[in-house]
Amino acid sequence: MSTGIDVSSHQGYPDWGAVRGGGIEFAYIKASEGVGWVSPTLDTQFRAARAAGLVTGLYHFARPDTGNAPGAEAETFADQIRPLGGCGPGFLPPCLDIEVTAPDLAGWCGEFIARLRHRLDGDQRVLVYASTNFITAHLGEDWANRHDVWWWVAHYGRRPGQPGHLTPRVVLHQYTSAGAVPGVGGSVDMNVAVRPLGELTEGDDMFTDEDRRRLVEIYEWWQGGSEGVRFAGPHALSLYRIEQVLNEVADLLRPGIEGVRHAGPYALALDKINAALAELRGADTAQE
Repeated sequence: MSTGIDVSSHQGYPDWGAVRGGGIEFAYIKASEGVGWVSPTLDTQFRAARAAGLVTGLYHFARPDTGNAPGAEAETFADQIRPLGGCGPGFLPPCLDIEVTAPDLAGWCGEFIARLRHRLDGDQRVLVYASTNFITAHLGEDWANRHDVWWWVAHYGRRPGQPGHLTPRVVLHQYTSAGAVPGVGGSVDMNVAVRPLGELTEGDDMFTDEDRRRLVEIYEWWQGGSEGVRFAGPHALSLYRIEQVLNEVADLLRPGIEGVRHAGPYALALDKINAALAELRGADTAQE
């Protein structure tokens, strides 16, 4: 598992070369808090960590307890991400750090995520940082499924990579706040990536796990069953076109199918696949 840290202005200006030399592969950096507050160390920390070879991501500390509108907080965060180019392929997804409560907290967080995605071109993968207890009490796995987010779970005193809340949506585990890392003065939060780090940094195709399962089924069924379609009797002409369409789908899937098997975020030309399948559905309807 890859090891990382997360830092804020409290850590000042780490020696990122020493951090990387100490085996740290990734870092989340605090960008903003509430409405209008921006970390004074953000630019330097972010650029220096990147220059030292760390995979980086940005997080926003949410303050719904102050009555802030979720959209306003999302705007504050997005205003820091975009100038730095701090999201997309090669970067860790932007993260909402939620540690305080407010009325309708689940709705507040959902609105924040929707606005952030809108500002970041609509299809950005988003992480949510919270403790195991906080997730259980205030958000939950159904909420994560509805908003299609990944979890970064804080749970101390557990074996790295084994937080108390561990589902397929959990990608990071913060296992202590008392880490010692070369190049960082004082203690620092320590994290491990539950999935291969490359899966977190490939951008986002917005496939759900069910989408991936169905695509694998389509691909494997077609690879094993196309000969039966070739000799299918009285509807041979339309079935021939169905065969052609499915071949096109298979060709689109083939380059990334191994990534789909492992639920990784690989861009698989979803628009082209949907167009081909729409044509297939039309051909099938014509035979009814």
